[in-house]
Amino acid sequence: GLFALPAAVVSGLNIQVVLKDHVVPGAADNVSGCVSLVELARRLAPALPPGTELVTVITGSEESGTGGAYRIAGQMEGTWARADTTVLAIDTMTNGDLVCLEEGELWPVPVPERLRAAIQATSAEPGMLSVREHAIPAGATDALPFLARGYEAASLTSIDRDIGAPRHYHHPTDIAANVDPLELRRSIDFAERL
Repeated sequence: GLFALPAAVVSGLNIQVVLKDHVVPGAADNVSGCVSLVELARRLAPALPPGTELVTVITGSEESGTGGAYRIAGQMEGTWARADTTVLAIDTMTNGDLVCLEEGELWPVPVPERLRAAIQATSAEPGMLSVREHAIPAGATDALPFLARGYEAASLTSIDRDIGAPRHYHHPTDIAANVDPLELRRSIDFAERL
């Protein structure tokens, strides 16, 4: 009953894409996240401290219950030690202000304190974006399956505060021409510094 309500709300909000039968190219949501991940790997890999492993994963089924992240979190639970694993989910790195999402599918799941402090410290650095927390009203990100298993995880995404979602979110206008390259570059810079 009660626990099915958030899933029903999310389904209702996303069913409009199916009913309209419009192709949504997904240039911002989430090609921009995939491109950001590849660029971050390119930037970070050469300078990793000894003993540090950088794993990049592009998951599927985020919109339909975080299926890809759920599967990876389950598979890696015995391999990745919780004490020294940090997960940063990256989704829609343009078309709004970069924010750190507070999960909230069934109840609020706060950003872990160490990550919150790191995001605040990065935001305070000269030239960096000011990234604030944003509570999502329904749904979940790829960070939630890791948080549920006790990992330190957070999700970065862009939100246009006037509309409460990224510009062109789930619309046929989510095309490359509507991706803001400056926002994308600044978001990648923030994630790299974080």
